Amino acid sequence: NLVVLDETDRLLDMGFRKEIEKILDFLPSSHKRQTLLFSATIPTDLKHIMKQHMKPNYVDIDCVLDGDAATHTNDRVSQTHVVLPSKQTDVVSSVIDTVRYAVETHFHKDDATPSVPPKIVVFFPTARLVQFYAEIFN
Repeated sequence: NLVVLDETDRLLDMGFRKEIEKILDFLPSSHKRQTLLFSATIPTDLKHIMKQHMKPNYVDIDCVLDGDAATHTNDRVSQTHVVLPSKQTDVVSSVIDTVRYAVETHFHKDDATPSVPPKIVVFFPTARLVQFYAEIFN
């Protein structure tokens, strides 16, 4: 048995603590299942849920490595975004050009070696568009 809780801190921020607790109480006990919990921060409410609903020897992976579970990852990561017009332009070309630019700006001009491997997240409104662009970029 497996349960995955993603963006758990955000779910708590939106007031879904009771719902999370109900779902976890309905499932087999933590000793009989694997629980994967993903969260940008670990607030006190989330620590309580983890203690109550996860195995005692759960593994905590800190991607920020500052020793503070309350640190927001986005405070330490440079981020930008682009919103493309939906009807006035050729959207396919715009998405491809934007991703290409983002990748190219992560290379040194002198030797074309990556300074930092780029990580790009692109949101699309439908699964069909995700599949379409996945095929293009692969």
